[in-house]
Amino acid sequence: MQFFDDYEEGVTQEQTGVKSTSLFLSALGEPQQTYNKEELYPTVFLKAACLVRSIIKNHPFHNGNKRTAVLAMIVFLEMNSYVVVAQNNQLKHFARGIAMSKQSVERISRTIKKWCRYTPPTKDPHWKRMFKWIRGEISKV
Repeated sequence: MQFFDDYEEGVTQEQTGVKSTSLFLSALGEPQQTYNKEELYPTVFLKAACLVRSIIKNHPFHNGNKRTAVLAMIVFLEMNSYVVVAQNNQLKHFARGIAMSKQSVERISRTIKKWCRYTPPTKDPHWKRMFKWIRGEISKV
């Protein structure tokens, strides 16, 4: 995906990696929050919106927070049988917009929903390999 090709490893002088594990875990946990035994984000689109916003706003990495947030959102949606069909420039503006404003989870979720297409689950989805790799990388932190 070209959205992620804009970053070339080793080219930047900036610090890389996790800045705050607790902020990262907080961002991952926020979509699962409940109040009075009811989910605060009951739909897959609200959960995806909460996830992308939380990673961007919590800023748990030294660099690449927006890219990581968008990738996490895409993987989460694919795990739930949705494919994101947005163009690269739309994803960039979307992530920048979240970073620079106070958009509600509901507003973000409406945008995500417009960009998604349902795909029936397959026997061996490709995201399982990606998820396994991500879990391995996170456990190294």
